Amino acid sequence: MKKNLIIAIAAAGLMYSCGSGTSKEEMQSTADKICNCVADKEANRGEISADVLAKTVKEEFSSCALDAINSGIDITTADFKTIMSENCANLKETYNAFLEEIK
Repeated sequence: MKKNLIIAIAAAGLMYSCGSGTSKEEMQSTADKICNCVADKEANRGEISADVLAKTVKEEFSSCALDAINSGIDITTADFKTIMSENCANLKETYNAFLEEIK
Protein backbone atom coordinates (compact mmCIF):
# COMPACT_ATOMS: atom_id res chain seq x y z
CA MET A 1 0.00 0.00 0.00
CA LYS A 2 2.83 2.41 0.81
CA LYS A 3 4.34 1.71 -2.60
CA ASN A 4 1.05 2.70 -4.24
CA LEU A 5 0.89 5.84 -2.14
CA ILE A 6 4.42 6.84 -3.18
CA ILE A 7 3.54 6.21 -6.82
CA ALA A 8 0.37 8.29 -6.42
CA ILE A 9 2.29 11.16 -4.87
CA ALA A 10 4.90 11.10 -7.62
CA ALA A 11 2.26 10.91 -10.34
CA ALA A 12 0.18 13.71 -8.81
CA GLY A 13 3.28 15.88 -8.53
CA LEU A 14 4.18 15.21 -12.12
CA MET A 15 0.66 15.97 -13.29
CA TYR A 16 0.56 19.15 -11.22
CA SER A 17 3.87 20.38 -12.60
CA CYS A 18 2.82 19.71 -16.20
CA GLY A 19 -0.56 21.37 -15.88
CA SER A 20 -3.89 19.91 -16.78
CA GLY A 21 -4.95 19.70 -20.39
CA THR A 22 -7.77 17.34 -19.54
CA SER A 23 -11.20 18.07 -20.97
CA LYS A 24 -14.30 18.19 -18.81
CA GLU A 25 -15.57 15.05 -20.55
CA GLU A 26 -12.37 13.17 -19.70
CA MET A 27 -12.62 14.30 -16.08
CA GLN A 28 -16.29 13.27 -15.99
CA SER A 29 -15.44 9.86 -17.41
CA THR A 30 -12.59 9.40 -14.93
CA ALA A 31 -14.76 10.40 -11.98
CA ASP A 32 -17.38 7.90 -13.14
CA LYS A 33 -14.70 5.21 -13.41
CA ILE A 34 -13.52 5.90 -9.87
CA CYS A 35 -17.10 5.84 -8.54
CA ASN A 36 -17.88 2.60 -10.37
CA CYS A 37 -14.59 1.01 -9.34
CA VAL A 38 -15.25 1.75 -5.66
CA ALA A 39 -18.85 0.54 -5.99
CA ASP A 40 -17.65 -2.72 -7.58
CA LYS A 41 -15.13 -3.27 -4.81
CA GLU A 42 -17.80 -2.55 -2.21
CA ALA A 43 -20.20 -5.00 -3.86
CA ASN A 44 -17.55 -7.73 -3.80
CA ARG A 45 -16.49 -7.02 -0.24
CA GLY A 46 -17.44 -9.57 2.36
CA GLU A 47 -18.75 -8.83 5.81
CA ILE A 48 -16.15 -6.88 7.78
CA SER A 49 -16.05 -5.20 11.15
CA ALA A 50 -16.53 -1.45 11.52
CA ASP A 51 -12.96 -0.86 12.67
CA VAL A 52 -11.59 -2.50 9.52
CA LEU A 53 -14.14 -0.85 7.21
CA ALA A 54 -12.56 2.63 7.19
CA LYS A 55 -9.14 1.25 6.25
CA THR A 56 -10.65 -1.01 3.60
CA VAL A 57 -12.60 1.85 2.00
CA LYS A 58 -9.46 3.99 2.00
CA GLU A 59 -7.42 1.26 0.31
CA GLU A 60 -10.13 0.53 -2.24
CA PHE A 61 -10.43 4.21 -3.13
CA SER A 62 -6.65 4.55 -3.42
CA SER A 63 -6.54 1.60 -5.79
CA CYS A 64 -9.23 3.09 -8.01
CA ALA A 65 -7.70 6.59 -7.89
CA LEU A 66 -4.29 5.20 -8.87
CA ASP A 67 -5.81 3.76 -12.01
CA ALA A 68 -7.03 7.26 -12.90
CA ILE A 69 -3.69 8.86 -12.10
CA ASN A 70 -1.84 6.26 -14.12
CA SER A 71 -4.07 7.02 -17.10
CA GLY A 72 -2.80 10.62 -17.02
CA ILE A 73 -5.66 12.39 -15.29
CA ASP A 74 -4.81 14.93 -12.58
CA ILE A 75 -7.39 14.22 -9.90
CA THR A 76 -6.11 17.05 -7.68
CA THR A 77 -7.48 19.97 -9.71
CA ALA A 78 -10.35 22.15 -8.53
CA ASP A 79 -12.38 21.15 -11.59
CA PHE A 80 -11.95 17.46 -10.83
CA LYS A 81 -12.84 18.03 -7.16
CA THR A 82 -16.10 19.65 -8.27
CA ILE A 83 -16.93 16.79 -10.62
CA MET A 84 -16.15 14.18 -7.93
CA SER A 85 -18.38 16.03 -5.45
CA GLU A 86 -21.22 16.04 -7.96
CA ASN A 87 -20.79 12.45 -9.16
CA CYS A 88 -19.75 10.68 -5.98
CA ALA A 89 -21.06 12.62 -3.02
CA ASN A 90 -20.79 9.48 -0.87
CA LEU A 91 -17.01 9.37 -1.52
CA LYS A 92 -16.33 13.05 -0.75
CA GLU A 93 -14.68 12.43 2.64
CA THR A 94 -12.63 9.52 1.32
CA TYR A 95 -11.54 11.52 -1.73
CA ASN A 96 -10.54 14.53 0.38
CA ALA A 97 -8.58 12.29 2.77
CA PHE A 98 -6.79 10.75 -0.22
CA LEU A 99 -5.85 14.19 -1.51
CA GLU A 100 -4.46 15.14 1.88
CA GLU A 101 -2.31 12.01 1.92
CA ILE A 102 -0.78 12.65 -1.47
CA LYS A 103 0.13 16.28 -0.77
